[in-house]
This record gives sequence, structure tokens and C-alpha cells, in this order.
Amino acid sequence: MRKLVIEDDEGKQTIVPLVRDEITIGRLDGNTIRLTERNVSRNHARLMRDNGSLFFENTEARYGSKKNGEAVLGRVQFTSGDVFVVGDYRLYLQADEAIPQQYGSPSTSAGPDPSEATAVIPISQVN
Repeated sequence: MRKLVIEDDEGKQTIVPLVRDEITIGRLDGNTIRLTERNVSRNHARLMRDNGSLFFENTEARYGSKKNGEAVLGRVQFTSGDVFVVGDYRLYLQADEAIPQQYGSPSTSAGPDPSEATAVIPISQVN
């Protein structure tokens, strides 16, 4: 099963199993994945499965998104090795293969129970 890795600007990771055909991403309550930083739009993007492929689509992304450093316009395919940037977060796929080296190797892998399909990524707390 493919999993979505969400990494914040401090390197903290959350791993979300891709068990749904559509996953919404945004700052607003009600999104499947809630990213709480202010530079994430309320309804930023969505991931969709279509004919066995996974796609990333900006929905109401006021702040935009990037795929491998290039601005995302509309719907684009999301494959292993791609790195999407949404606000201060990096999103990439984790499968049985290695994480893409050209974009850096995350150092830890901690996340929710694999049976869960939603995640809330809180605002970083100041110590």
C-alpha cells in the first residue's frame, strides 16, 4: 500500500496511508488532511485515484503548490519520486522503494495508526 509522507519545515514526519480514492488537503476543519500553517489555503488541494494512477490537484490554493520545484497548474500526476510543496510542507509517496535522494532523506518515520485515513498536522509549538 502506498503511503503519503508529510514533512514539516522542522523535519517532523507524518505518514498517512492512501486508503481513500479522494483525499482533501487544507487548513479548514473537514479536510481529510489538515495542515494548520497559515500559508496553506483553507481548501488547498486534493489527491485522487483515477484508473490506478494518483493525481494532485490544486483546488482553492491561494498560495499555490509546487511539484519538484515547478508551480502546479491544475491536475498533475503524483508518482514515486515526486515531491510536492504545500505551504511549508513537503509531500511525497512512500512505498517499498527508497525515498527520493535528490530532494533529501527524511530522518524519522513516525505517524498515525495505519488504519486511520485522516491526519491533522499542528502548528509548530515554540518551546
